[in-house]
Amino acid sequence: MTVIAALCGALALWLWTGPTHARLRLDRLFGAPPSLPWSSSLWDTLTRPSAARRAESWHVASIELCQALSAELAAGRTPGEALTRALAAVDLPGPLDSLAAAARDGGDVAAALREAAPAQGGEGLRRLAACWEVSVSVGAGLAVLVDRVGNSLRVAQSHRARCPPSSRAPEPRPECSPPCPLSACSWPQASA
Repeated sequence: MTVIAALCGALALWLWTGPTHARLRLDRLFGAPPSLPWSSSLWDTLTRPSAARRAESWHVASIELCQALSAELAAGRTPGEALTRALAAVDLPGPLDSLAAAARDGGDVAAALREAAPAQGGEGLRRLAACWEVSVSVGAGLAVLVDRVGNSLRVAQSHRARCPPSSRAPEPRPECSPPCPLSACSWPQASA
């Protein structure tokens, strides 16, 4: 038992002294070698995300991508160049190489966005694909559309944060609910 406690303490110290997620992200952004590569691989192994956490990380990444893309477009960059720079600046949960290639080479960015969007958490990328299509076909300002999508994603994110699934009404359990409404009439009534 003492050996297990010592191993758990050593593991906690090992994880606690490793680099933070933000440090790893900055190292990757600026091309610096990671501070402690063993910590990130161990951290990824120990905290393998569930479907809900993966969806949440895609929601956050979509918001960051919209903000970065809007900032790059406001700086006067072309849409393809702005998307390439925004993809490089944002830490995305999955690889988007085909999207970066489509943005860089002038390919079908909307199709690449739809293809890259995961089933859970990819609503932001699908909305961004719709914005891209509208901008290309109608000529609407992409910066305004992306800004609106980013705002709507932030509102949806704050709503999800305020109303977690655990705050919903409890589901009735089958052993507590009567099989039909008429059987409830035969239950004994408590007198007041």
